[in-house]
Amino acid sequence: MKLKSFLRFFLVIFIYLPIFDNAANAISGGGITVITKSKQQRSDKRVFIWRDAIIERGERYDRIVILGGNVEFYADVNQLVVVGGNVVLHPGSHVQEELIILGGALRQEVGADVKGDQILFEAPKDLPVFLRWLAPHVGEALSFGLQLTYFLMRVFFFSLFGVIFYLFFPKFMRQSEELFRNRTGAAVLWIFISFILFFPGILVLILSILGIALIPLYFLFYFFLFVAGYVLLMHWAGAKVFSLLRFNTNQYFILLVGAIILAFISQISIGALLIFIVLMVASGAVLATVRDRLR
Repeated sequence: MKLKSFLRFFLVIFIYLPIFDNAANAISGGGITVITKSKQQRSDKRVFIWRDAIIERGERYDRIVILGGNVEFYADVNQLVVVGGNVVLHPGSHVQEELIILGGALRQEVGADVKGDQILFEAPKDLPVFLRWLAPHVGEALSFGLQLTYFLMRVFFFSLFGVIFYLFFPKFMRQSEELFRNRTGAAVLWIFISFILFFPGILVLILSILGIALIPLYFLFYFFLFVAGYVLLMHWAGAKVFSLLRFNTNQYFILLVGAIILAFISQISIGALLIFIVLMVASGAVLATVRDRLR
């Protein structure tokens, strides 16, 4: 691959895909984060913030962790952890199990309730000022590093799966590609059938004497189905990019590029949903290919 083409490829990737969508939200500095019932939609009720925050009434949280920021707390939480910031517990607020404040001060107003343990370590007054500035930036770097590590591990393992599938089952994967492109209706039909038959299939295996031993293989088949579908989707996405850029390369580099593209797209709020929908079609193509080869 020529250097000019290589640079052109990465220019396209970095311009048209919002790579750091989640990372930018995680490390955005300045201002105050206000968490309300309407904004906090996570089912596990856990909040992680890197700056000043106001936690309003109307929600019960499992755990709130705040690094490098002051907290105005009005809500109800099991565990509240604040590092490098002061905490004000307003009337009507409740800490059910544990309150931990490291490097900050606590102001508990009348009507605020702390039922569990309190661990309070105030920062020494003679510490250099730059340490308070440094703490949130270290946290931001850690957050970004963890997200980047997850991103690279995801790309690596899916690329590895792609190499395995195309190295050991090249004809099967090429047949699945053709069906995915040219017989989309059949792919949708077969993935729909697989969903309908999933639970009845488990029930039949449970009720049969020998079938119980086959249940792990049953789940392994569905795992194979969706992993092969994701690999197929990776190859399709990578091939599309190289086709637009008008240069050829080997299928393993296509798989790597496809894995990177899908990982980027999954960082967008609606991207994961789009990938899931197309993945269902790709997995249906794999299932239809299995059916064709068994005929």
